[in-house]
Amino acid sequence: MPVAVVSGGPVGPDAAIHLRRYTQITQRQLTRGLWTATAKLDQLERLKHYHADPASLRGEQDPHRYLGQRVANTFAKDKHTTLYEGTIIAHDEGIYGVTYDDGDWESDNADVIMPRIEKWLVETGQKHASARIQAGAPFALMLFREDSLESKAAMRGAFPFLASKHALGLSFELRDHQLPTSSDLTPEIQQCLGSALDKILHMCEGFPVESDEVFILRNFAITLPQLLFVYGTRTEQVRRAVDLFNQGKWEDLWKLANKAGERAKARAAKNPRRGKPKSDAKKDAYSQKCARAGNLSKAAATLYKISPPACNAETVERLRLLHPEGDLYYPKDSRPSTQQETDFWESEIGTNLLSDVFSVRNVGAYFRSASPIGAPDPDGCVGANTYHPSS
Repeated sequence: MPVAVVSGGPVGPDAAIHLRRYTQITQRQLTRGLWTATAKLDQLERLKHYHADPASLRGEQDPHRYLGQRVANTFAKDKHTTLYEGTIIAHDEGIYGVTYDDGDWESDNADVIMPRIEKWLVETGQKHASARIQAGAPFALMLFREDSLESKAAMRGAFPFLASKHALGLSFELRDHQLPTSSDLTPEIQQCLGSALDKILHMCEGFPVESDEVFILRNFAITLPQLLFVYGTRTEQVRRAVDLFNQGKWEDLWKLANKAGERAKARAAKNPRRGKPKSDAKKDAYSQKCARAGNLSKAAATLYKISPPACNAETVERLRLLHPEGDLYYPKDSRPSTQQETDFWESEIGTNLLSDVFSVRNVGAYFRSASPIGAPDPDGCVGANTYHPSS
């Protein structure tokens, strides 16, 4: 019979990763019915005892590997057959405890529980356990609350989609597209972006810190602006994308962003940008901006100096001479070890550097006194978006 593997760490040699994962799963389950606080503490003690010796870990034969796994079962009630979902939350001497979303409890051996797992996989449109084992199966043992974002995303195959992008090295493919990812952040847009980010980061809490799941979700959180601005930067356009996000249609958003990026590339190729001098109106507006910021010399130079187009072959070659490419090979053997770095920062020299040069007060003073005029990133982000001068 196919069995499910533990996602979020190597199977076999690393008992600490498995213990941390099972402990998190146990602690997050709310006490109710037969799953009392005493039962939870008893299971935590059993986990510590079992994983105290790494040699006792039996890989795919580890009896705790199903903790956190979702199951499904059909029950007849009032002459109607209803499908109920639940979670395996306990194991003791070969018996697994399952709490169903409606509050019911079931306990039985692995031979009875395994068909419940397979039924859940079929009902949610996921692969069978044998196929998930061969694929590595990230997110295989996620915890789902009823009508949660995790449940909606899993039903639409969002997690296998993100895992496949990670496996192919395409987690950041959307960054290749020059799409707008900044706008006037109204309170509503800020709330939309913050809420989406909080939901992704909350999911990370269910996995070990160094697991593949956390790495994939963190990369997905970084690409959220590309997804939530896929229709545009206006409030109603962002709200439309957030609705798809909350429905778990992350793959649809990803595909829309890819299509929008391809269209932008086609428009750029058809009508490429060409350098040309600024108009008098733009010079006037920019000089006033510089003057209000206190850069009077720059404001004056903007008005009376000729600014020829800079984007040409001659300028590119001059920039290459000014900034020659260095050797891309970095001798990793010459890098100090982690212990050596720790010893340096704990030494007198390192402590003085942290207190005199890299202190929060000095960094804040630098940003408060630095010129507010700066070139934005390709996606439109400026320094003020990442650091507030008053902090």
